[in-house]
Amino acid sequence: MNLLFIEKVILFCLYKIDGERTIYSIYHLLKGKKSSQTLQDAHLFQLLPYFGSYHQITREQLESIIKTLLNQGHIMKKQDSHVLVTEKGLEIVKPFCNQYPILKYLNGWTFQYTEIFWRRLSLLVQVASNLQHGETRYLPIQKDREVQIWLKKFLLTIPVNRSELSEVLLKELIGCFENEPDLDPSSVVIRLTGYNTIGLTDQQAAGVLNIENSFYHYNFISLLHYMISVISTNPECYPILFSMIDNFNEELPLTHSTKSTYNLIQKGYSIEEIAFMRRLKMSTIHDHIVELALNMKNFSIEPYVNENEQAEILAAAKISPSKQLKQIRQYVQHMDYFKIRLVISKFGDSKWS
Repeated sequence: MNLLFIEKVILFCLYKIDGERTIYSIYHLLKGKKSSQTLQDAHLFQLLPYFGSYHQITREQLESIIKTLLNQGHIMKKQDSHVLVTEKGLEIVKPFCNQYPILKYLNGWTFQYTEIFWRRLSLLVQVASNLQHGETRYLPIQKDREVQIWLKKFLLTIPVNRSELSEVLLKELIGCFENEPDLDPSSVVIRLTGYNTIGLTDQQAAGVLNIENSFYHYNFISLLHYMISVISTNPECYPILFSMIDNFNEELPLTHSTKSTYNLIQKGYSIEEIAFMRRLKMSTIHDHIVELALNMKNFSIEPYVNENEQAEILAAAKISPSKQLKQIRQYVQHMDYFKIRLVISKFGDSKWS
């Protein structure tokens, strides 16, 4: 029996974590949960592209997929909610990424604002199309008030005449795909609404393109990620499209609580002082610092782990047969878990793979 695309995605993720995390770690990864553990796992097991890539998944759906994979012999139970990919499963996993070239554009971790980009783009296309035809009476395709307010401000600031907006926007959209002639933008185009044209829903689009729903979903978001990458890399070529995403990278993708901790760190407070001031456990502040190390390239961990300790932990990680913290700590028992987590979070497996 052929597997659904989301089943293949989950099988691939299970292969990457290699039984060192529970099946629910995949659930949190695909949902895009911003917990320290999920963020750390995404980095450590090189699953950043899949972060937040399937928000609609439910625990029940995940458990059903796991049951299917077990029944078909693609995975086997290890312990509790831990599983391992079998030889049969590897036959699907090994060619997975090469089999679906579109996945090379998937970048869920970097482009966590993809849904906002799509809402803005779809509403802008609708408005531009109707402006071109002089139509003012229509229902906006996006009901989100923030997106509607954004568009009103956007139309006041763009250096393009409204009557020319549609033509300029079309030129930029076509330009996004000119350097990748093998890419088919249909998955995005048929979702767009314009003058006297209603865009399709995701399920309708999958039906028209005659592809399975979850495969369509990954095609769709991968194309959006490709577009965002092209636009952000060449802003001068896409002034209209770039102005839609220009403010997305201003804020770090941190949880609210971590931002509060970071503000205090910048003021020079110690972990103990921050925990006392915020009435939080020390372990919670540790989680925040790990999150900062994961998200900020320039965040220094030396105040918490000196260079010699970092080198020692990296050496231990290199010889450890497992990426589990308790296994790595067997080689550096004088180090606490916070230091080990911090080093692994900062460097992923880039320095010992």
